[in-house]
Amino acid sequence: MAYLLGRDDCFFLVAVEAGQAIGFLLAYEFQGTDTDVPAVFLSEIGVAATRRRHGIARALMDQMKAICRKRGTTKMLAVADEYDEAATKFLEATGARRDGKGDALFVYNRNVLE
Repeated sequence: MAYLLGRDDCFFLVAVEAGQAIGFLLAYEFQGTDTDVPAVFLSEIGVAATRRRHGIARALMDQMKAICRKRGTTKMLAVADEYDEAATKFLEATGARRDGKGDALFVYNRNVLE
């Protein structure tokens, strides 16, 4: 974990309540080949089982979008298993659009990040 926290292209956001971590988001910035502007890959997002459905994941995602805006990022990507209905619904509800079928790539485009 220390290795990740020391990198300026890695984002580890933590939601804390009453001194306890109740959620997190892990994302990485990378340079793609389609533009000079770096993109962000959403690697993981999780919320404690007892705190799900309380807007914590959405708040973490909103914070990540704000970081993308501040850095000038125009694309954020995420991957979800086609059978993971909760992940798929969350990504779509927060503005991502499916880019394919099956295990799918979800894309947050410029208009969602701005």
